[in-house]
Amino acid sequence: MVDEQVVGAVPRRLEEETSKYLLQIVEQLENFRGDDSQEDREVLVENVILELNSRSRICSTMCDRNTNLVIEKLVLLCTPIRLNQIFKECEPYVVFLARNRYSSHVLQAMIARQAYLSKNNSDDLPSYDAIVSFAKPLLKEISWLSKEISASHVIRSTICLLAGIPVVAEKKGKSSKHQHSVSLSQPLETLQCEPGKFHISASVGFSVPPVFHEMLVETVETLLESSTTRQLQLMLSDARSSAVLALIV
Repeated sequence: MVDEQVVGAVPRRLEEETSKYLLQIVEQLENFRGDDSQEDREVLVENVILELNSRSRICSTMCDRNTNLVIEKLVLLCTPIRLNQIFKECEPYVVFLARNRYSSHVLQAMIARQAYLSKNNSDDLPSYDAIVSFAKPLLKEISWLSKEISASHVIRSTICLLAGIPVVAEKKGKSSKHQHSVSLSQPLETLQCEPGKFHISASVGFSVPPVFHEMLVETVETLLESSTTRQLQLMLSDARSSAVLALIV
């Protein structure tokens, strides 16, 4: 059984009133069409995120089965500054959020969007401090989080971001209801130097601050030093955690 202290804080349950409000926002977003509506949509996204942030409901929205896709849409549309604020909001709850079947997809969307922005708009991004604080609790618990069905995907996405490569998509198809797996992630074969060779091409990577590299090195060293041979064997024999180890290697 996982220690409650390890899991950390849990977001409060989302009120029905807030849920109804957010579902109305989705309808408004979908009604925007063409370049003329771009500014209006940006203003709406900005206002909704500020409202949720002021009421500390960002993380509650992520965990709700009705509204998680709403916040995922907002994450994919918001400015880099607002995305950075959402990373900050997640910090106290990040282990819980990574394990939750709904919020884990929102975290993957956030990480995939951040990777995309880092590759394409690196000069206009806010401080990386929020991402460091977001990633640390996850990497600290990598030995068991990597075995969980939802959290393992978040761990792999986090490793990709810290390593300076696009998030690797497990499945990529237009039928996916989670757009981060369609528009902002890449199948492994498109990242390789040559088909069949598991080396990531330098052309697809992007620059990351030294602290990202330091975190990855520290995570690997701590994992090797704190795990017995048997524990590492069990990680390798597990379908989820072995995928995490393969990505690190």
